Parts: sequence; C-alpha cells; structure tokens
Amino acid sequence: MSIVEYFNSVTKEARKLLITTLIEYIRCLIQQLFYERQNIWLVSTSTHSKYAKEIISLECEKARRYRVNPINCYRFHVKDGGLDGIVSLNTLECSCRQFQCLEILCSHAIAAAREQNINSFTLCSRFYSVKSFVLAYAESISPLGHVIEWKKPPEYANVKIL
Repeated sequence: MSIVEYFNSVTKEARKLLITTLIEYIRCLIQQLFYERQNIWLVSTSTHSKYAKEIISLECEKARRYRVNPINCYRFHVKDGGLDGIVSLNTLECSCRQFQCLEILCSHAIAAAREQNINSFTLCSRFYSVKSFVLAYAESISPLGHVIEWKKPPEYANVKIL
C-alpha cells in the first residue's frame, strides 16, 4: 500500500467533516504516527533499519561465492561468475551501480569490504541508521489550541468567510 492509499483510507470518513476539524484530525493522526515511530526506534537494539539488514543479508549470501582480486588498496575486481564488478571502497562505487543507487552495499562491495576486514554496515548511507530514524521522528507536532486563541493578522480579523 502506498502512502497515498494509506492516507486516503485513514481519512475517508474524516473528509466529510468541516475543514478545521479535518485538519485537526490529520494533525492528531500525524502526531500519533510520529510518537509511535519514535518510540519504536528509541528502543531498537539494532544500529540499522530492518530494510538495510535484509538487503545486506541477501547480498552477503551472494558474496560468499565471489573471488576478490585487489587492484590497489581501495579498488577491487570482484569475480562473480557473470558480469563481475569493479568496486571502489573509498568512493563507495561499484560498476553494477547498485551500491550508488541504494547507498547500501551490493554483493561485490560486500566481498571487497570482507577482503579488507571492513564491517559492511559502516559503508551504508547514514540514512539507514537507527539514529537517523530517531532524528526523523524527533520533532513534536503540537496542537494548535482553540480557534479563539489563534493569533490573526489585523487585515484578516474581520473577514467573513461564507
């Protein structure tokens, strides 16, 4: 289910409400989601997201069968029995382009990192780290308060909305 489908399904009944009530409903919904997600990530004992761990696990399995030939201390020719791969650990690139696109190690990069005794997770983008997820949901979404308490610019104070 995409985010649009999810949003439409949870706001289906609320869309019949007055606009201010609908906005408050959506605010409460987002506030609850942020609260729940932040708590999930705060208690996580992992360093990286489940998504990143699953991809790296699958790629590790593939990388077990590969042969690694060093080109220099940063670049490696990884033989996978097919297209092979040229990996650069200092620029975080692989000729298969998966490493650059996902910013998670491909099987070639995992084989090269293993050759250099480098933990695969240290080469992943920081956006897959639990710390990034905690920071993403750190912002509070506070209630607006009652409409009477809202500060209104003087030019809008006496405008009648039909």
